[in-house]
Amino acid sequence: NDVKRPGPKMQLPKQASNTSLIHYHARSITAFLRCINNGDSPSPSLAEGLRAQRVMEAAYRSAESGQVESV
Repeated sequence: NDVKRPGPKMQLPKQASNTSLIHYHARSITAFLRCINNGDSPSPSLAEGLRAQRVMEAAYRSAESGQVESV
């Protein structure tokens, strides 16, 4: 089997084409499923992902309002 498996430190390709983004997502999904199968915690964690989402939402609100928004 010559399918490349994701390593612990996956990075987005420097020149992201549609094909490379599809491969990146496939590797991310594979890593997530491997965590489920092995009983490991995915990285980033759900809490880390939620924090990032809140930061992005605050950034959008700030861009619309022109004010500093709390997270």
